[in-house]
Amino acid sequence: MKMPLLITTAASLALLLGACSTGNTGAEAGERISQRATEIGDYGSAWSDGQKNVKEGQQLVEKSGSRLADAEKDLARSRERVAVAERQIGEARANRTKGQQLVQDGTGQMQRAEADYAAIRTGPSALRQEN
Repeated sequence: MKMPLLITTAASLALLLGACSTGNTGAEAGERISQRATEIGDYGSAWSDGQKNVKEGQQLVEKSGSRLADAEKDLARSRERVAVAERQIGEARANRTKGQQLVQDGTGQMQRAEADYAAIRTGPSALRQEN
């Protein structure tokens, strides 16, 4: 901000000194000086606007950098949770299959036990002796 003011002042002084030494009429020199001062002021304004844009850009870069880092951390945590969930799903499916097999095996074992018991009941009495 101090730079455009310094440039404007230096340029105005240089123009004033130059106008005085050329011997031109005062009105023409004053107009030229005024025009030059406007051009220099425009340069200062453009420079200040550019500096403002640079600051805004730097702030955006910093904010987006921290937001990007946060989002990447969130994504990594989400991927970890997905991996855990997939592992839990795999374990649950394996346990379901194992449980179904146990039910099937247990049902067969119970049927065999019932058949053995029925055979024992239809067989000879344990109290009766054969001679």
